Amino acid sequence: MRHIIGPNDKRTKVTFTLPFNADGEPAFDENDKQISEPVEFSVPRYDFIPRSQLRQLMQAMEDLDKEAREENRSAWEVSGDSVIEQLRPFVDDTVLKLLADVPSGILTQIQADWAEASSIPLGKSRESTASSKSSKARSTTTSSDTDSD
Repeated sequence: MRHIIGPNDKRTKVTFTLPFNADGEPAFDENDKQISEPVEFSVPRYDFIPRSQLRQLMQAMEDLDKEAREENRSAWEVSGDSVIEQLRPFVDDTVLKLLADVPSGILTQIQADWAEASSIPLGKSRESTASSKSSKARSTTTSSDTDSD
């Protein structure tokens, strides 16, 4: 019998550790040593977002794109708003407030890491897939996709 992995399984989540605390102050020093409690949050892998919620997200993205075209905003300007809109259903207001004014590089890392973690087959760890790459930059995420069977 095959056990079907459900949306509450930790392997279906992507956990992010932000570089600052809830007050917006740095959580790590220049040597990456933790100096205060960083903000963490989890989101579902893309393939574990409920279908009804996915339809709502897709509509929100279409609306954002339409608004950006009407206001003649660049793709660069819209990309950060897009990431925040994708996160909105899964994070609390504190996280949204913190992300509202972060450098675009942080939002880009979140988007890239979320996509990467969502593409790893369940039961495979990020570490095992990363070890096949010759070098990898430090990730802002921790993944909960290791197989516990």
